[in-house]
Amino acid sequence: MSITDQLDYGVRGLMLDTHWCGKDGQVVMAHGSCQIDRAIRLPYSLGGYVTLRAVLAEIAEWMAAHPREVVTIFLEDYVARLGGAELAALDAELARHEGLIYTPAHRAADGRGPWPVVGSMLDSGRRLVVFCDDRVTTFCHDMWAEVDENKFSTVTFPDLCLERGQSASRGGDRRLVLANLFPVSPLGHPAKKTNTSAVIDELVTCTTGRTGRP
Repeated sequence: MSITDQLDYGVRGLMLDTHWCGKDGQVVMAHGSCQIDRAIRLPYSLGGYVTLRAVLAEIAEWMAAHPREVVTIFLEDYVARLGGAELAALDAELARHEGLIYTPAHRAADGRGPWPVVGSMLDSGRRLVVFCDDRVTTFCHDMWAEVDENKFSTVTFPDLCLERGQSASRGGDRRLVLANLFPVSPLGHPAKKTNTSAVIDELVTCTTGRTGRP
């Protein structure tokens, strides 16, 4: 399923992996080494890579057609941590959409209190929020300073309250919640069970216990 299809179906948060494909000199999206992907030419749907430039352009095109929507990107980032030219390349790709992004500078100007309400983001036009899991960049917010996340490998409902290590290690005043739940069922995808008020209520209880706010 393409990113456009996901957005059309109502997805507003995208978890993407960024890698530096040195031989190609590009920041790419892949679930693993881009060198392996280059060798066997897998399609993206099967683990191959696509450039970050193409992904951001696709997201920006969809957002231009839907001016009353906010989208968040969570980057599992293997580029910014390299620093130097690689970090500059990541920021350069994001800079192509500078007018759309709510940046760390805007967050600082707002006093780092509550995040802006959706209406103010729509009015400002800065409707794309990008998090990196390694550091703050010109366009990336520090995910672990801002987001409370449970274990990424959560597959059962009793494990909803288990916090991801990187999230737990930062503490602080985290005001956003990222919930992972990937149940496996031999009878098909249990979406009706996953997307229930009981699951939301449990997540609220867990998050309140960790952050002091629902």
